[in-house]
Amino acid sequence: MKRLRLITVKQIMSWRPCPPWTEERVRDVFAGRRSLTPLEVCGLKDVPANDRLRVILREEVIPARELRLIACWCATRVLRAERVAGREPDERSWAAVAVSRRYADGLATAEELAAARDAAWAAYYITAAVAYYIKNKHILTHVRRALRRLEAS
Repeated sequence: MKRLRLITVKQIMSWRPCPPWTEERVRDVFAGRRSLTPLEVCGLKDVPANDRLRVILREEVIPARELRLIACWCATRVLRAERVAGREPDERSWAAVAVSRRYADGLATAEELAAARDAAWAAYYITAAVAYYIKNKHILTHVRRALRRLEAS
């Protein structure tokens, strides 16, 4: 069984937590303990989930390979949710996740990873630009209708 890295108050403070997380507040959460395991941090019910994730999703706590695989899992869930919602994700996004998984397993090069990342970003920018255009076109149509109603009254 592999021992998880321990997290200390000093470490958390060195990561510059959000303003409400003063050293005193972090010490209160630790409740007198010198350190917590990542699993113990996950189980802190009185700490918001996003703050718990901010503490544990870093290479000082979880090895880079595992972080990459967690990110792949998250990306796959988002892509599947888009598909279920009737919005088929660009194939470059699926490919980037696949290459990232292969990279985590040592089966893809840094160059392949960079190329897949760049392709996925290109897909994102094209999609975002189209969405922006459609949204603005939709808004303009609505504004034109309102202006015509005003002009007619």
